[in-house]
Amino acid sequence: MEGVFVIRVDGLNRHRVTHDLHAASVGGFGPDWSPDGTRIALAGYRSGTSKIFTVRPNGTGQKRITRGASCFGDNSPDWSAHSQHVVFVRDYCDPVKLFSVRRDGTQLTRLTQSGVYDPASGREPRWSPDSRWIAFSRQDNFDRFQIWVMRRDGSDKAQLTESPLDPEVSVPQQRYPQWSPDSTTLAYTEVQAKEFGTWTESEVCTVAISGGSLSCLTDAPGVDADGHYSPDGQHIVFVSNRDGNEKVYVMDANGSNEQALTTDLAADTQPEWSPDGEWIAFLSDRSGHVDLYVVHPDGTGLRRLTRNAGVPSHVP
Repeated sequence: MEGVFVIRVDGLNRHRVTHDLHAASVGGFGPDWSPDGTRIALAGYRSGTSKIFTVRPNGTGQKRITRGASCFGDNSPDWSAHSQHVVFVRDYCDPVKLFSVRRDGTQLTRLTQSGVYDPASGREPRWSPDSRWIAFSRQDNFDRFQIWVMRRDGSDKAQLTESPLDPEVSVPQQRYPQWSPDSTTLAYTEVQAKEFGTWTESEVCTVAISGGSLSCLTDAPGVDADGHYSPDGQHIVFVSNRDGNEKVYVMDANGSNEQALTTDLAADTQPEWSPDGEWIAFLSDRSGHVDLYVVHPDGTGLRRLTRNAGVPSHVP
């Protein structure tokens, strides 16, 4: 049975932290570690719908903090910087909405809502490091995704990116916002071309939440995606298939000095920084199974952490 596991960066002390939950068929459990290190938020199925749970890193104290929804359920949790609230997606409702809830399950608050003539949905919420803002991608009824921000209570919503509406060309989509450590800028993926639902061209871009100009940092042919700022804000890690297969790259925050951190002829995906900036974790199928690896930002110290026939599906 699938579940959420914790493992040390040296590969020791792996243990399961979820119990009596079933893996979500869309997006997996989507675990997110609280900034204070005391709880892990995740989505899990119980009684037919997905709900948000929290659990201690040692697997004790599992607590349900949302009741789910009859239309499908709750997923994609993300902690506030103060570790007191969780923002999440209420999915497959019409339209999909964003909510927040306190860590004890109280003060459930709907953050997005749409009128009859604007059935837009909110997805991929990310709380800013200063806990003042929530970034998200907003899908409209023309299937365009754009990056938005709002206050933590859902007020002062502002659109930061714009996708053109031209039926004669591929419609760019802006997805997966990720905050800079100073809460002033968002890195995101701009999808520029798709074929049969698969991305064929995308770039890692940034935009200031003050409404500044957009800047795409990558321009190689193929897919550049999934950009994440380093904890000190000086670098961005991302995934690119410019050389034929997906590899993990790192670049300066202004887009200069791109460097491949992995060179194996495998699919290396989902890079995430450690809180101290010393490691980058990622998933790779180089062993014949999808396993969890870590590497230093300079490309040294590559280490495989998991060794089994299971399939890790998400790096928290």
